[in-house]
Amino acid sequence: MIHCGADVHSKSTHLTILSGRGVELFSGSVPTEREALQAALRPYAKKGVKVIQETGASQAFIQSVFGEMGIDVVTVHASDMKMITRSKKKTDKRDSHQLAWHSLKDNLPEPVYVPTQEEQDLRALLSAHERARKGRTALSNGVRGQLKRYGILLPPGFLTKESGWTALQETELSPAMRSIVESSFAMWMEHTRAMDLLSAEMKERTKDDDVVRRLKTIPNVGDGCAVAVRAYLADLTRFRGRRAVVSYAGFCPSQHDTGDRHVTGRITKQGPSRIRSVFVQAAHLLIGRRFKGLPHWRGWYERLLHAKDRRNKAVVAVARRLYLLAYQVGRSGDVYRPPVEEGLS
Repeated sequence: MIHCGADVHSKSTHLTILSGRGVELFSGSVPTEREALQAALRPYAKKGVKVIQETGASQAFIQSVFGEMGIDVVTVHASDMKMITRSKKKTDKRDSHQLAWHSLKDNLPEPVYVPTQEEQDLRALLSAHERARKGRTALSNGVRGQLKRYGILLPPGFLTKESGWTALQETELSPAMRSIVESSFAMWMEHTRAMDLLSAEMKERTKDDDVVRRLKTIPNVGDGCAVAVRAYLADLTRFRGRRAVVSYAGFCPSQHDTGDRHVTGRITKQGPSRIRSVFVQAAHLLIGRRFKGLPHWRGWYERLLHAKDRRNKAVVAVARRLYLLAYQVGRSGDVYRPPVEEGLS
């Protein structure tokens, strides 16, 4: 078996190739291009090659490049490798050599999951949709703030719909403020159209996906949450259980224990932020609808609010519970079925 460590960058990749006995067969930089990378490993492909790379923006590209040649690619987390090597000397050559050497000695950390092309596409669509949503929200908040200078106070959510913008333009405004409102509304509509286009694309891509179909049977779990679970969790059986799936999304509380002191802090926020974002939005919607469809959650939520200044924590708790419910439904192979007690609430 040939072991190849790949230190990948956007323009060039440093490869270190070791034989099964640890003899260095090649060490050098090649362009991070499909043809150049494949040409570098082609002479060794028949002997069996294992490529080791660290997590990064190009990990899926490297996976696809060498996957076409039938070469096994192992992706390890960069922080895990740094804990193993613990070296103050960091160069591309050294990093690639360490990857190959630890592969040879069977001393690599646990590999991470590399998404498929379909999952990458869904993640990209979700990211673009989130950027458009944040841009639209920023426009609404900016106009609201400027209107306050003129003594105009808008009710919450007034500029979240097209009708609100239309009503605002029909009110008496100064020439400067009218120009600001009209131009902001035009940009708000552009963001809205972009969101609609991206949502339609995601819906089209997942229309025949059984997992997405079953997730959408959960009250207040729409396309955004369902697609996020499909894109980021992918194969739900790869998680060991509830704790692992909560930790993956960064919904678990941080902990700091020393001696007799045990401190539980805020959620870690590790892992994909997109999952937390869509489920927190769904939690706000669920709370605003007074837990319609999930009335047996209402008493639990109100108990969380009993302590002072706990609203934000309670919202995150609802998001985490909704996320766990989605995981359980997705993994069960069945649609959501409300508990018997729900009909009696």
